[in-house]
Amino acid sequence: MEPAFIFASVIGVGPALLVMYYVLRGYVGGFEDRKLFIGLAVGLVLGVVGFTFHGLLDRVILYPSIFSFLIYVVGFAFLDNLMLFAVLNFKWVRGKPDAAFYGVSLGAGFSATSVMALAYGATSVAVEFFGPISILSLVGIALASTFFRTAAGALIGIGSARSEPWQWFGRALIAQVPYGTMFMALYYAGTFYELWLWVPLMAAMAAYSLWLLRFVWRNSLPEFLPGEIRRKIRRQRRRAHG
Repeated sequence: MEPAFIFASVIGVGPALLVMYYVLRGYVGGFEDRKLFIGLAVGLVLGVVGFTFHGLLDRVILYPSIFSFLIYVVGFAFLDNLMLFAVLNFKWVRGKPDAAFYGVSLGAGFSATSVMALAYGATSVAVEFFGPISILSLVGIALASTFFRTAAGALIGIGSARSEPWQWFGRALIAQVPYGTMFMALYYAGTFYELWLWVPLMAAMAAYSLWLLRFVWRNSLPEFLPGEIRRKIRRQRRRAHG
């Protein structure tokens, strides 16, 4: 197996699984494992679709303009979240109290394959010239993407669970505007300026994504989940502790 593929798989799938475990470990008993992994699998497929659309329109954002900003920050944000929205509002999960958890796995899967595709494309072309700065940059993008997509999936899942889909879709869309803006700045810094500008931009994007994930995990998940799922989790915990 070629090194580029191994590297891409590790930084794509690894953070996704770790974040899923960390976010969901306190809610064991509140979701079905089968549906959780269905969400992850569907997210993996959607990540490929999303990356393909991004690749087709990358030339549009080659030079800074209001048009390219709107295409990437608003257009891609709408498209990415709309795919998560469509899956989380199918009848298999729509209106069910555990939809937020499946949103977590769906978002993590979406990030995993999109990061894998990006990393594989970058490393397979010129792996001999790929140094520590390039590897660090890809790892930073992988972490930021995983944090953000997991949070966005949870937000849209909460909307499905509470039968308020468009309200929470709007929140996920608004949350992506700063993320997309920083990603565009990162892209332009690497294209037109010195790579040292990547360091503060990468740190800012990763910090924002981590803050959003922690906010959703600490506040939105426990606060907005229906009482039925909270009672189910408490019963599961009491049984686990004897």
